[in-house]
Amino acid sequence: MPSRPAARRPLSPNPDWEDDAVALLDQMRGRPVIKGPPNAGATVSALLKPILPPDGATLRDLKRRWVEIMGERLAQLTEPEKLVKRETGATLTIRAVASAAPFVQHQAPLLKERCALAGLIVAEITIKQGPLSKPPPGNVRPLAKPLSPEEERALAAALASVPDDRLKEALARLARAVAQREAG
Repeated sequence: MPSRPAARRPLSPNPDWEDDAVALLDQMRGRPVIKGPPNAGATVSALLKPILPPDGATLRDLKRRWVEIMGERLAQLTEPEKLVKRETGATLTIRAVASAAPFVQHQAPLLKERCALAGLIVAEITIKQGPLSKPPPGNVRPLAKPLSPEEERALAAALASVPDDRLKEALARLARAVAQREAG
């Protein structure tokens, strides 16, 4: 910003007006600073800091709040497996059913934000494909109208020759679903 010359000649008949104008222009130079609302992240962090553990959320905390972090459907197909904390942020390892792994990978930035809201700064998310410790819920919907006792007896008689119990149960579920569709 260039400095004003020390000696100047008055432009107006009253030199006091010129000094007032120069002072006013000095005050108004540049753009005025626009002050917006306070940083929401800093405010929330300041409020939660006394409540959260000093080193952030633990794996146990993540497991407890997993449905909130992942969402209803993905929480059924995933589970947090391992949490390694470092100074630069934590590495979260998620075990996922193979069909859900691409969706979890796509949601990684959102998951990092949600983990931060849960009190854990996650720098990296690692996804391992494999079976969960508890199997995901099946695709079987309950029947709207169960079979009559005569139909159940006929089904049991038709499946009596099947030696494998798991296969017999699967075939019985299939027969009930087909009977339901034909009735509806």
